[in-house]
Amino acid sequence: MKGKAWLRNLSIKYKIAIAMIMIATVPISTFGIIANIKIAGIIDNLAESNSETVLDHTINNIEYLMNDVSKLGVQLGNYQEIKQYNDMTFSNMDRILQIKKIEQYLSLILGSNPYISSMYICFANGTIVTVSNLSEYEISHYKNFNVYKQALEPESRTLWSGFHENEFRDSKHKTVMTFSLPIYSLDNSTASGVIILNIPMPVINNISVAGLMNKEDNLSIIDLNGNFMYTMDKQTPENLESSYVHTILDKGVLHGNFIHSNEGRNEFISYKYSNVTKWIYVTKVDLSEMYKQSHIVKRFSIWAILFCILLSVILSMLLASNLTKPVQKLVKSLRRVEKGDFTSEIAVVSHDEIGRLTATYNKMLGELRSLMERIKSESRLKRQSDLNILQAQITPHFIYNFLTTIRSISRSQEDERIYKLTSGLIGLLQTSISKQVTFVTIEEELQLVQSYVYLQQIRYNNQFEVVYEIDETLKPFRVLKMLLQPLVENALFHGMDLVKGDGLLRISIRSDNHTIIFSIADNGKGMTEEQMRKLFADGNQGVEKKYRGIGIKNIRDRIKLYFGERFGLQVESKKDEGTLITITMPLIKDESECEQYV
Repeated sequence: MKGKAWLRNLSIKYKIAIAMIMIATVPISTFGIIANIKIAGIIDNLAESNSETVLDHTINNIEYLMNDVSKLGVQLGNYQEIKQYNDMTFSNMDRILQIKKIEQYLSLILGSNPYISSMYICFANGTIVTVSNLSEYEISHYKNFNVYKQALEPESRTLWSGFHENEFRDSKHKTVMTFSLPIYSLDNSTASGVIILNIPMPVINNISVAGLMNKEDNLSIIDLNGNFMYTMDKQTPENLESSYVHTILDKGVLHGNFIHSNEGRNEFISYKYSNVTKWIYVTKVDLSEMYKQSHIVKRFSIWAILFCILLSVILSMLLASNLTKPVQKLVKSLRRVEKGDFTSEIAVVSHDEIGRLTATYNKMLGELRSLMERIKSESRLKRQSDLNILQAQITPHFIYNFLTTIRSISRSQEDERIYKLTSGLIGLLQTSISKQVTFVTIEEELQLVQSYVYLQQIRYNNQFEVVYEIDETLKPFRVLKMLLQPLVENALFHGMDLVKGDGLLRISIRSDNHTIIFSIADNGKGMTEEQMRKLFADGNQGVEKKYRGIGIKNIRDRIKLYFGERFGLQVESKKDEGTLITITMPLIKDESECEQYV
């Protein structure tokens, strides 16, 4: 709790600085930590991806090479001169010519297939045909060579021998991979010799080395018995032993990878079986060397993170200070406003959000000053308006007392007409002075109007007609007191010619969208534009003094004073056609809503 209170009470400058430091350092630190964690996985993935690429590349190229060599071997086995060499009886000269033809054919094949280092046609009768130089030992002992004997075994048709020491010592390549193929007689019944094609180790090395990342990495080929057919190691395959071979064979799957520990070093082993060659191709990647490189990256990333954190702290403090300086000026100005000083405006020095806030604050101060002046002015106007209404009620109060006396006398003298007239007038005056309030119900305001109209109809012997169009549901709603009666009076005395006896006065009350609308229309003399302008002139200039009373301008000003500029009074009139006065006010339901306008 103390920590939270300390943070809440901390200056906004330091809050912004802390937030910006956290925003900057948390992602940087998180990224650095995750990056360091992911590096090991990336290295493993890189080793796996690279190993897969090397394996696929090597398998495809070796299979292509072996397929090409196999086709050449079959082509040689079907060569007519070779097939009939043992079956036909030649003279010594013919035999020499036959051998020359075979040698020329071998030279042609070797010239167009540089990946074959040597070719031997070994016949069972003791003859060897080759373009290479042969020693006496090779001529006399070739039938004891493994590549020759294995090719003649009953189950063998074609045979690939993994890399081994070349038994034909005449070749410059000591380690070769051999393809051997039996030579059959013309009737294909018995083997009459063996075709031997040797592929030197550098050819496979060139295929295998492509894609390996480090010099310590290695590629090997083993058969399903775990014998090495080829390896990039300097030792010959038959002298190699490796524990990871047993792991591969024990897994019993033809494709996979694992990490193998060898003398304190981690090696990534990936292997894949080829259905074509029936061999397992294995890559070995030394992870220790890759991890050494990753440690350099880790150290660099740690220093980079620390530098970024330090830089973010410095920049955050500078930026927070720059951002909060104008805010601090606002705070100082607000404190002066609290003391009643509304003149402490702040200079706007930028056009960013803070600058716009400062400009808005200055505008607010100006509006506050105007509002204070307007409140004082409206307060004076309201007091004056209430005083005018009170003064307008003083005279009716005395008249009320005097008329009560007249009514009593007319009653005693049995003068019914004077009695009704004074009774109506008393009712009118009683309604107008009965309550010292600003708002009355629409029903009470209508009673005042109806009492007034009744008196005028008696006075003018019903020379005019009044039509009421009232929404009965609006009668309980509130309206400013003495709002309609002055307008009705104005219409009767100034709008209509009561002598003619065809006057029509239409009083309407309705609502629309939370607004109450009063309409008073007459069919009287109407007004010119000049006369309507004088209605709202100060002091009702041009209007006869005895008819001013609570005039139209006074009513309009009262409405705007209490309800604002949205509401008010409008006059529409044409000369000799009549006048329409429309009043708009907010819909006030009860006394509680009146309080917000008082």
